[in-house]
Order: sequence, then C-alpha cells, then structure tokens
Amino acid sequence: MLSFAPMEGIGTCYYRRVHRRLFPEGIERYYTPFLSVYPNLAFKKRDLKEITPAEGEPETDTALRKILVPQIMAKNAPEIVWAAQKLTGLGFREINLNLGCPSGTVVRKGGGAGMLADPAALERLLDAVFSDPSFIASGASLSVKTRLGIRDPEEFYDILPIFNRYPICEIILHPRVQQEQYRGTPHRDLFAWALAHTDKPLAYNGDLFTAEDIAAFREEYPQVSHLMLGRGIVSDPVLAREASGGAPLSMPELKRFVLAITEEYAGILDNDRQLLLKLKELWFYMSALLVSDEADITRLIRSLLTARDMGEYRNAVRALYAHGTLGGHFRGI
Repeated sequence: MLSFAPMEGIGTCYYRRVHRRLFPEGIERYYTPFLSVYPNLAFKKRDLKEITPAEGEPETDTALRKILVPQIMAKNAPEIVWAAQKLTGLGFREINLNLGCPSGTVVRKGGGAGMLADPAALERLLDAVFSDPSFIASGASLSVKTRLGIRDPEEFYDILPIFNRYPICEIILHPRVQQEQYRGTPHRDLFAWALAHTDKPLAYNGDLFTAEDIAAFREEYPQVSHLMLGRGIVSDPVLAREASGGAPLSMPELKRFVLAITEEYAGILDNDRQLLLKLKELWFYMSALLVSDEADITRLIRSLLTARDMGEYRNAVRALYAHGTLGGHFRGI
C-alpha cells in the first residue's frame, strides 16, 4: 500500500480533492495534516474542515473521506481520548498520533517528536489512553507516526519496546531523529532492527522520491506492506501511479494540476498574496521536475519562487513551461 503523508500546510482537504480527482491511481490512503487538540478539548475551525463534509459535498469527496485517516497533535491522555470519541463519532475508525513532527516550536511545547524525549512519560501516556474506558468504548484504532528520538538514533531502542506493550494498530516510522529534521540519510539500519523487534505492522516513511526508490525499497524489504510518501509525492503528484506501473507525469497533466490547484485555493483564500504563498510552497517541490538543455532553469525557478505578485508568478510559470521539460526529480532539502 502507498499512502499520502500528513504534510502540514500542503496536504489539505483542498489539495487532496484535486489530487484524487486528477490522479486517482496508486494512493490507497490519505492522512490529514495534524489536527491540534486544544486544552479545552476542541479542534480549530480550520481543522474541522479537514474532517467534516462540506455542504453539497460531491460523491468523489465522500469516497475520498473513506480512505482518510485523521492525524492528531495531542499531548495528554484526555486530549487523545476526546479526539478518539469525536473522530469515531464522525465515522473514522483509525486515528494517528503525531510523534514525529520535528518543528522546533512544536517540540518546545512538548508535542510531536518532543513526546519522545521522555520514554517513561510516553509510556504513562499510552497506558492512560489504552486503559481509559471512554477510549475503549469509542472503538478507535490508534496508530503512531514517529521518529527515532530527539538526538541519537539509538534512542529508539528504548522507545520501540514501549510501543510493543500496547495495542497500537500500526507504527509508521520516519527513521531520523528530531534534530536531523530532513537532513542526511534515513537510518535504514534502525528500521531493519525495528522490523525484527516488533510484531506490529511497521510502515516506512522517508526519502522515497522516485519510482526507482520505491522499487529498490520493496526489493530490500519485501515484508513491508505500507510505504508512506510525503515530499516525493508533493514534488511528483503521480509518483504513486508510476510506482504502481503507470505512466510518469506528462506536461499537460502538470499544467492541469497546477491550474486546478490554483482555482481550488483561489476560491477559499482571502487575497492574492495568500494564494501566491500557497502556490510557491507547492512549486518549491514541483520545480525539481523541470530540466532544460537550452535555458538557465535555475534562474527561471528562482523567478517563480521570488515573484512579488500573481502577475510575476504567471509570467514565471509560463517561462518554465516554455523552456523546461520533465525529467528531473526532487532529492531532498
């Protein structure tokens, strides 16, 4: 199975809607960007849009919701239990707990990967959740998306046994520590160790940027049934299709996708500045696909990413389409 990772600010309901409509092949599960649980036990209004049907929702969006897993950012047992009750009440059966966000701001507040800093506290948290009658009554399955630890990959030697003690339905592992962010090479040796030391489904996430990357991983780890794609699929929206034996992205498809995303966000954002920032964020990844033998493609990409208004942006996109061809790949940041 290939899934779409919970990418904050990118993999929104608006993005998912367009992606699923244009490129339905390959992705079997989508994860929401993390839904923050307020201390007063509530979701932000923005987050509610990720999980609740819109008025007059088309059948395609209803079908998409059936393969959607909400990810939550919560720091204590009451928040997780409340979220489980709320989300199962909306029809979801699995919720994913974010234990991997490497953002310094999130970690300093004790969320995301920050919850790995104290394994004893993590164990107390999971014990409180899985023994709570309200959580049990909710019928929710809890999966976790995690990193190896904070500073040292070997921290995972103490973390994985904690996960093994509880009925977690799946562990999704990005084998880097928080302080590495997305730098360097994932610690595949720790992933292999984890495979040998857990009986829980173990999914892999990290630096799968091309169909060849995915094929090589599957050859090395044939027992892994779930691969989560993040930056790779944002940079190449048909990566899952290609990895499943389908055709690579064509230029007409890229143009249709960019136009559809632009129209989708133009309908909900307040002004052109917000729209421009959103499109630049996506092009930061997608621009890696474009190469050219005759033009300074780096200069053209820079013009797009530094555009000051939508007029400059559109001119830069037209120049990229005119002088670039598909053939490159995102290779990390």
